[in-house]
Amino acid sequence: MTFKILIVEDEKEKAKGIAYLVEKYNPLCTPVKLAHDGMEGYETALEYQPDIILTDIRMPVMDGLEMIRALRERNQQTEFIVLSGYAEFSYAKKAIELGVRDFITKPVDENELNTTLNKVCREISERRNSEDSLNKMNDDMRNYALRDFLTSGTDQHYTVREYLEEQGVLKTYRQFTSMIVEWEAQETENNAEKEMREEQETILSDTLCREEECFLYGVKTGRTQMALILAANDLDVEKKRRLAEQFLEEMKKMSGFSEDCSIGVGNTYPEYTRLANAYEESRVALNYRILKGSKTVILYEELYDMENRTDLITEKEMEQLKERIDRFDQDGFHIAVKGIFKRVLSENQLSLPELQKLSLNIVLLGLHNIPTAQLQMNEYFGKNLFTLESIEKFKTIEQLENWIINMVSSMNEVMLKDSMPKKKDVIVEAKEYIRQYYNQNITLNDISKQFFINPYYFSQLFKKKTGMTYQNYLISYRIDRAKKLLAETDLRIYEVCKLVGYNDVNHFNQVFERSESMKPSEFRQRYKQEEDKTYEF
Repeated sequence: MTFKILIVEDEKEKAKGIAYLVEKYNPLCTPVKLAHDGMEGYETALEYQPDIILTDIRMPVMDGLEMIRALRERNQQTEFIVLSGYAEFSYAKKAIELGVRDFITKPVDENELNTTLNKVCREISERRNSEDSLNKMNDDMRNYALRDFLTSGTDQHYTVREYLEEQGVLKTYRQFTSMIVEWEAQETENNAEKEMREEQETILSDTLCREEECFLYGVKTGRTQMALILAANDLDVEKKRRLAEQFLEEMKKMSGFSEDCSIGVGNTYPEYTRLANAYEESRVALNYRILKGSKTVILYEELYDMENRTDLITEKEMEQLKERIDRFDQDGFHIAVKGIFKRVLSENQLSLPELQKLSLNIVLLGLHNIPTAQLQMNEYFGKNLFTLESIEKFKTIEQLENWIINMVSSMNEVMLKDSMPKKKDVIVEAKEYIRQYYNQNITLNDISKQFFINPYYFSQLFKKKTGMTYQNYLISYRIDRAKKLLAETDLRIYEVCKLVGYNDVNHFNQVFERSESMKPSEFRQRYKQEEDKTYEF
């Protein structure tokens, strides 16, 4: 904490000497200002607002006591230390009546000066800390009352009225509303950055109020949310929008705030007692950022202009979604959902209930393959499926789309997991089945029916467990069997072809060559050559 010092002394060299001693022994008391008569001291004090004034008594134009009296009449919050000689103690009584803090005898002794200044600075510091604590307590109590009044609708309007009357709001303005500002959370914020941001919030409100002739006061309602009380005359829709947009633009420039700020604005009311209603309306308006996007201002009045739509999703789109759900085609389902939202939002002005209805209709498509009993027994869906009473938790359409996709994917996972055989690993059984029936025309659907599993899910699971697709595994096993037959028997190529499950010799030759980089006949010839060399040896 630093202290501003003013020295009023008509002898300039003495004034400079005292200033030197102050700065030498009291580093917190800088910079030091000088004045050389009472009138100059008076004018400098009004401009500089010093914490401590060291003043001589006998000076031209205006003496020290007259200067002190004049500054007291202007309610100057300054501590005075009088510099006086022994012959001037007749002035002591008057000085005490004027609230002079202390006396220093002339000529000034540096130890006395240092001791006196330290004592007065310590008293000022203690008083400020006490005042700051009291002010903070009062601010906290007022903010608690305002927050409670807005968010809970509790009977705090007497406290709110007292504050608004204290600020002269009720006499000056006749219309009121509430706004909610929300921004993205910053990853880290130290105490210094937090204090700077809170100070900026106050400065921002003051600046906007001076320019627009309004009253604006904010209270934090969450880590990334602030409720604002707005009062003005003729607070129409356009003025509310302009004020909110100006506030939004200024917030984006300040440290501690992300650019993704949104503001919801409630209706205008002629009584401050309706501010809780305006707050609730601003909260509803803010929820519409999922449709309007972030970095925007949304007025509650505008929500009534949105047209009701009933058939938001077509039968064709419903069938496409069902098909992709049945096929466990997650990527295709993702693309289809995004396409539906893009079309609906481009063609309609949706309300939040309509958006909720559209979302739940899509999610419910994922249930058509799941037995009711199985759904009821599943703890995950019991907690998550039907809890979307509103869409307040989603700030963007992308978040909502991802929620839908994840829910339907989870449904498929649960259905498939619960319907899969539990006695053995289904992939192990599938491999055994392939080794037994590789020479027959077995398809993905055949093997899926054999093990009562969705074919598309089985395909993904097989690749995850073995590192290759079901089809590649079957081909690999057939080629291995073909190589054994070519090496150990004299069967013709077309006979080997049929024994390993191929009906077309040309196709068999192509598959074999892709796998071994040689035709079946070349493989047999090379194998016999290698065998002959071994025999000769």
